[in-house]
Amino acid sequence: MIRLNKRERLKFVKEDLINKILDHHYPPGTDFPSEKMLMQEYGLTRGYVRQILHELQLEGYLISSQGKRTKVCSPDNYSPYPITSEKTTFAIAMQDQQTNHTQRILQGFMEIAGKNLIQTISYNLYFDIHTEQKFLRNIKRTGIHGFAFWAHFNNEHNCELLQKLTRSHFPVVLVDRYLPQISIDAVVSDNEYIGEKLTETLIRRGHKRIAFISAELDSTSAFERYKGYKNALEKNRIAFNDSFLAVGYEDKLPALLYKLLAMKIRPTAMVFSYDSLAWIAYQEITKLGYKVPDEMEFATLGDEGVAQTHRFPAWMFCQSSIEMGRIACEKLIQRMQMPDKPYEVVKLLPQPSEPQLFEP
Repeated sequence: MIRLNKRERLKFVKEDLINKILDHHYPPGTDFPSEKMLMQEYGLTRGYVRQILHELQLEGYLISSQGKRTKVCSPDNYSPYPITSEKTTFAIAMQDQQTNHTQRILQGFMEIAGKNLIQTISYNLYFDIHTEQKFLRNIKRTGIHGFAFWAHFNNEHNCELLQKLTRSHFPVVLVDRYLPQISIDAVVSDNEYIGEKLTETLIRRGHKRIAFISAELDSTSAFERYKGYKNALEKNRIAFNDSFLAVGYEDKLPALLYKLLAMKIRPTAMVFSYDSLAWIAYQEITKLGYKVPDEMEFATLGDEGVAQTHRFPAWMFCQSSIEMGRIACEKLIQRMQMPDKPYEVVKLLPQPSEPQLFEP
């Protein structure tokens, strides 16, 4: 378990008790555990337990009468009230829905939901590590029946929260990236294939000194593209050079590129995790007088159409984003119908299956 300070501990205990009420671990009308039992279970003093019980009564989860045991209230009394009706409602939560990739995921998700007469809620939220945890702790209280989630922080606490949801048979499906350490449905791209095919395309063009550029390697999407890049090098008997790996967000990328180009034996081609990075690289490289593709060739995912917009040459293909959204919604429907079915990570090939050259 993660170590929490006293304030975080109280918040965690309260949320845990609410989730147990919502999961009918403590069914409506039954006796709620006594102060002494809660003190022993959670390791809190009587004063802190009473504070939590008082808040749960104010929010409508518990009712207490003089001389009687505290009881669990009917769901009608809970506050805040659910934002959905009895009709099946799914939510989809992605941190940034302004990209082509996320918009297409949303399009596919809504398409399947509409065909199945399912109501939808779309969350466009900017999470930090704390707000993402708060969102996961409270998602069931909204009254939705399942949700698709783009997980941004792969940490122990988030994994515990997601695993708790799945163990209670609450339908959850991850999109774009997954969390390999827990059992949960996910629909993602075959990112290892993507990294391998982009690199192989450059190798077939005669390149042996190929750099890999990514904003980060923490997510499964980025790391598996990097893994595919290394696989392609190994299959073609090209030695991996860790100096050709550049990892940094867009504001750090120019300095990383200058370092690559200043090498005595520099790369002649670059694989990018996504095309916004390729556009930054194109600007910086051409400023220094290099010609693309004559002196530096690019291969990248092309989801955002950056090469077409800014008119620079690159080998590219796109993720199957709409299909990702469709399958994610289908997974939630299946999970509602068959809560005990095995969990599955679906990996989708890009479109087309081989990178194509864009020439302005």
